[in-house]
Amino acid sequence: MVFSINQAFAQPNHRNYNVKNSQWNEINIQGKISKKFNYQLDIQYRRQSDQMGNKANANDLTDIWKNAYQTVFRPWVHFFPTEDRKLRLSISPLGWWSTTGNAADGYNGAVTDVSTSDHANTTTAPDGNLMYGEMRSSYQATTYDQLGRFRMQYRARYELRWIANGQPSSAVGNSGLDIFHYNFAHSQFKTRLRFMVRTDIALKGKTIDENELYLAASDELFIGFSPQTAEGSLVDQNRAYFGVGYKLKKDTRIEIGYLNQMNPKEPSSIAAPTHVSNVDFNNVIQVLVMFDNFNRFFERKEKTPPVQ
Repeated sequence: MVFSINQAFAQPNHRNYNVKNSQWNEINIQGKISKKFNYQLDIQYRRQSDQMGNKANANDLTDIWKNAYQTVFRPWVHFFPTEDRKLRLSISPLGWWSTTGNAADGYNGAVTDVSTSDHANTTTAPDGNLMYGEMRSSYQATTYDQLGRFRMQYRARYELRWIANGQPSSAVGNSGLDIFHYNFAHSQFKTRLRFMVRTDIALKGKTIDENELYLAASDELFIGFSPQTAEGSLVDQNRAYFGVGYKLKKDTRIEIGYLNQMNPKEPSSIAAPTHVSNVDFNNVIQVLVMFDNFNRFFERKEKTPPVQ
């Protein structure tokens, strides 16, 4: 379905398809500010193998920790307007992404020609890895519903994205955490809509309680509609996920699962090899640690009065 929509809204173009294997890690910290407000911090670290078809060594295709990919820091503030907390309105005022890619994978979607960068170390297109930063502001609405043992979540998110000029990852002082060595003077500005449906499935009873396993499944469709969206393409990407989780004490969950990412790539303005794919179908092992009520770790235990 996603493929056919993308073809219908894209200009005619020859497409190649390829696969990368990745490993994504995420720590999700959420806590209460007041009765109606919560805070949240997402911290993500992603790595990936080489792209299939570009390397003869099979180890380069299965080593999901071989290459750096992304580092993410994103804060949120959530507001619950109703007493039943079935609606959540959220804003992430400013999040930070650092992405690394190389010529073999099309620089992971870098779209800015580094030959025009103002940075002293980016006067020519690099042969090795390229890094680029992104600042992102996000706005979303989420609704929740309980259908038997299925905990449903429906989410719509609108993103404003400022993508910096790429630069060699070997640039002096450069790192995935260092925003001061990225050039936003000629940044690409993009907007995107994301729609996600997720369910958490209790395996014992109708709710997920402490020390219990559960199942999780979701699908998320990304729609790019800014003027810079390449070739009039409507579908930015699609992520389908299935995982197994375990709820610990103090509203803490650990989840591991498989995510399939369909990612149509925009043509890079950097001179890249002709074998670079236009569409990635990525296999991702995803590990999540979620603190749904981080405040509980700082609660004082009530002392039991001595027996008289």
